[in-house]
Amino acid sequence: MFIIFDLFICIILYILVILILCGYLSLCERKFLAVLQLRIGPGLFFFGMITPITDGLKLFIKFTLFIINLDLFYFILCCVVLIYCLFFI
Repeated sequence: MFIIFDLFICIILYILVILILCGYLSLCERKFLAVLQLRIGPGLFFFGMITPITDGLKLFIKFTLFIINLDLFYFILCCVVLIYCLFFI
């Protein structure tokens, strides 16, 4: 029982660390691209520690998907075409 719980905690910690590192990697990428394009870049409030968190919150708040009349045939067709293009083209 305790081994499964420890394994679950380790998996959750690994996922959190990867998410945090991806956020700061995207911040570094944005800053680097800003230097290449000779512009200011992202604002670094509190030395950039809060910028990835606010970017993630903005992503989840702005993403709203309303599906009123979903045509299942075209939805599945688009998914199949996308997977085909990703793997075979």
